[in-house]
Amino acid sequence: MREELQLALMPLGEAAPGTLVPLLTPARPLALPLPAFAYSMLAVSALASLGLWAIVGAPGLLAVAAAYVVNAAMHYTAERVVTSALPGILSLQRLIAAAQRLSRSKLPGLEENQKRLLVELQSIAALSKALAGVSLPAAADDLAVYVNLFVLRQVRLLARAAPLLSEHRAQLLALIEEVGMLDALQSIASFRQEKAGWCEPQLSDEAVAIDARELRHPLLSEAVPNSILLQGGALITGSNMAGKSTFLRTVGINSLLAQTIFTCFATRWSGPPLRLATSLRRSDSLLAGRSYYLAEAQGILKAIRSTELPPKTLCILDEIFRGTNTAERVAASAEVLRWLAARGALVLAATHDDALTTMLEGTYRNFHFGETIEETGMVFDYLLKEGPATTRNAIELLRILGYPEELVAAAKANAPAR
Repeated sequence: MREELQLALMPLGEAAPGTLVPLLTPARPLALPLPAFAYSMLAVSALASLGLWAIVGAPGLLAVAAAYVVNAAMHYTAERVVTSALPGILSLQRLIAAAQRLSRSKLPGLEENQKRLLVELQSIAALSKALAGVSLPAAADDLAVYVNLFVLRQVRLLARAAPLLSEHRAQLLALIEEVGMLDALQSIASFRQEKAGWCEPQLSDEAVAIDARELRHPLLSEAVPNSILLQGGALITGSNMAGKSTFLRTVGINSLLAQTIFTCFATRWSGPPLRLATSLRRSDSLLAGRSYYLAEAQGILKAIRSTELPPKTLCILDEIFRGTNTAERVAASAEVLRWLAARGALVLAATHDDALTTMLEGTYRNFHFGETIEETGMVFDYLLKEGPATTRNAIELLRILGYPEELVAAAKANAPAR
């Protein structure tokens, strides 16, 4: 069925992106300089001039020439509207073609969607017919170009279709939504087909915790699975490069996937519907005149305010307030994390501040990622473990990179004990 959907949707692959919806914008409806009947009368006059030529001979050529000049003028007067509308019209043709194929395809379980497609297609039958002859201009040396200009073919078709576009705007938007839904469903099915190790989440308004088993990041080909029961708050500590930030993103992306495409990269995901608030990567902005700390503080304020609205908030914070000094960072971080937990948020925060693990004891559970230091370098297992981190690797990394031994030894001597 997934492949059947893909085949039916193939016409949409040639549609120009971003051209269809603007065509249906009520503020800028498609309108040509003259009404449709006027262009039809001009076309009839042009054909009549040919008949006159056939009857009276050479004198009739004057009538043909006059008709050509008038219609050419009318064509070029309408050309700007025609040129701007044409990409959207061609996209609409492909949408209708895809909808027709979808309505005829064998899609067990999606019969209701197909019925709605048929209803919308029947409601726009006149518009479909009016658009059937609209096409891209032929090559410059093609006789069809001159015939089209002489009888105003493209202009007449668009003039006849223009009022129908406005009249059937609601049906066309419904058609876009219905085709889009089927496209989204086949995309999800294809995503699941390409990826292994996913499950459907168990979401419940009564749930108070996230229970995630063997959770993986979908973009990592050899992701190490980790499990967590998040009820209230959890602090993640550990060395640089040990996996803290990746784990935070893993939880965040699976939370989004659970509530959008009902797919999680885990053996189990259960929990409540969640409002996701994050502060993961902030930077200075010269143009906006914002410092790193200000940008981060604004993001964390959004997370705080998100707890005022349902549903329950999942806050994912990486190195909270890292843009300021240690003393104020620890004090502010502790109070923010207490505030979020007291208001029922689920909080997952990574930090290098060991003091937070003791300051928040009893409120936040502690987890960590670690490493093994070998002569050739550091080895990471990327496994989440209970309790706060007991090792550091920042100074050791300097040694491995080749910093002077005396410098490294002095740094280790001056570093405070854990």
